[in-house]
Amino acid sequence: MAEVCEKDWVKVYTPATIANLGPLFDVGGLALSGIGNQVWARVSPEPGIKLRVEGGGNLSSDPQRNAVGVVASFVLE
Repeated sequence: MAEVCEKDWVKVYTPATIANLGPLFDVGGLALSGIGNQVWARVSPEPGIKLRVEGGGNLSSDPQRNAVGVVASFVLE
């Protein structure tokens, strides 16, 4: 779900998932309520992608090691 937030910013929320619940991969995934990630993005005059990661977990702020940065790189191409 995406929404326009503060000036020129867009916020996207993605729910966490549990994949492969059953044997032999018969369940592809299940979205969890209340657990997930929020990403804020905007266009910048500076080239490249910069990430800031806050909160717990082991998420990388390196755009090449973070799923958001990798996807953003493809979008920019």
